[in-house]
Amino acid sequence: MENSCEVISFDYAMKHVLKQKDYFSILEGFLLALLKEEVTIMEILDNDRNSQIKLNRVSLFVKNQHGKKMIVKIQYGGGNDYLSKILWDTCKTIVDVIPVETFVKVVSISLLYFNIGSKCIYKSLTDFYDLDADSKLFIEEDINLKDICPEYYLININRFNDIIETDLDEWLYMLKNNHIKDDSKSKNIDIARQVLAVSTLNSEQKRKYDSFMKEKSIERIQISVLEQELEQKENELSKKEQELAQKKNELAQKETELAIKKAEIIQAKSGGKARGKVEGLAQGIIEGKAQGIIEGKAQGIAEGKAQGIAEGVEQEKMQLIKRSLKKGLSVKTISIITELPLTQIQEISDNLKKIL
Repeated sequence: MENSCEVISFDYAMKHVLKQKDYFSILEGFLLALLKEEVTIMEILDNDRNSQIKLNRVSLFVKNQHGKKMIVKIQYGGGNDYLSKILWDTCKTIVDVIPVETFVKVVSISLLYFNIGSKCIYKSLTDFYDLDADSKLFIEEDINLKDICPEYYLININRFNDIIETDLDEWLYMLKNNHIKDDSKSKNIDIARQVLAVSTLNSEQKRKYDSFMKEKSIERIQISVLEQELEQKENELSKKEQELAQKKNELAQKETELAIKKAEIIQAKSGGKARGKVEGLAQGIIEGKAQGIIEGKAQGIAEGKAQGIAEGVEQEKMQLIKRSLKKGLSVKTISIITELPLTQIQEISDNLKKIL
């Protein structure tokens, strides 16, 4: 990339560089851009600094510009259960690290290299609202929940559009592209350019870094293939659901027509004496089958699809009324079959007579 400096990936840097005290300023610059407040890293809480197994996450004990202390956790999220993991990790930190008498807030920052949502950054806050009135329980004069409850940031690295307008954009550009623009001016990003530049690696460091990036590239390709397969299966399932909805709608229409024919036969054989049978048969078929199909579909498919089917059945019901009137069925019999008020059936009948 022109007019930029290539730097090592941020997850690799968190494993091998950024946990060293001399380079805390790089993390402090990133946190300033994201949290919009100055922070000073007082201590690294992770215990892997002297271990052979390096983790691409870091837990920081920091103090902000107002002297308030908090714990900031930065991690790379991955896998279907990543959200459960970050919630569990936050709770574990609260239980294991923070004494009750000196409680501090936890801020969790997840750097995600897979697509979730349509935006680049999402933030989660905690608040309490009245269930009915939707009014807040606490106002800032009473208690500031922002100083107590955990905060969560989900950063979709791949969603960043590469347009740099703010200090945070400069860091997001670095996270996504492993490059720092020459004209970047956010605080401490110049230190990141100097410390993390690929050109400063010796031959052995470069070999290890290239090996890491190769494994990372293979992993991303595998994830991409899985995402494409999942999307294809979801599309196929959606298509099958639409076909099933259409078939069930057609079946409902045929059963409705069958109910009319059976009602006609009963009326022809028994005249006005078979009203009870007509009521039981027609209502049982229409309500028990057609309505059951519609309601079952509404529960099994998305609300929009089910509503479309229901509207289609309502239109079919109106056509059914008109056909029944033309066939000579009485207004009362049609009311029983369709479960519509006599007045509505009579109104449709009167309008039909005017047209004819």
